[in-house]
Amino acid sequence: MADIMEMMAHGQRNLEPTLAIILVLVNPGVKAYDRFTNERAPKFLVNPDPTKVGAWIRKIEKIFTIICCLEVDKVAFATLKLEGEVDHWWSMQKRAFSIVED
Repeated sequence: MADIMEMMAHGQRNLEPTLAIILVLVNPGVKAYDRFTNERAPKFLVNPDPTKVGAWIRKIEKIFTIICCLEVDKVAFATLKLEGEVDHWWSMQKRAFSIVED
């Protein structure tokens, strides 16, 4: 971080990527949701086929890896992609176990 600040003090050019990294380091949640949605995370509807459920989970996990998603954000982001009966089930689980999402 000190090296970055020194580069900024000396007016070095091409700092845009560096400044983006600083913003993510200072507040990683700032653009995390934008990066998640830009990756076109798939929606999840009820599907009794375990292979399709597993495929959805693997796709979401790959997106989390690509965007360097923090653990604290993963559940909130993934549950935004639940629809229909699955979304209702998640709402009931949150109530039953007093799960609080930020």
